[in-house]
Amino acid sequence: MRKLKTKKEEVKNEILDKKENNEIDNLPFTKLDYVFYFLFFVVSVINQTPVKLVLIMSAIFIASVIFKRISDKLSMGFVYRMFVFALLSLIAWPVNVLIKYFVGV
Repeated sequence: MRKLKTKKEEVKNEILDKKENNEIDNLPFTKLDYVFYFLFFVVSVINQTPVKLVLIMSAIFIASVIFKRISDKLSMGFVYRMFVFALLSLIAWPVNVLIKYFVGV
């Protein structure tokens, strides 16, 4: 009876490990996404006016919508990417202000 319980626990642990590995492999972000996020953040920080930032965001959004229509694989990944771009654009303005403050511009 004891061996049966330990065997069931081992099988259960193996299934959970496989499930966790699948979740890690199926993350919506790739390394290229992180490069784009970094470039977007740098451009947003360097950017001086909110109008340019809005133009960049709208261009990214339009490109994402066009790409989503072409590819059906971007259901949740599309939402995650737009959320990250929105957060980066919100964070970029205070970072820009802090850089200007410490540089003395």
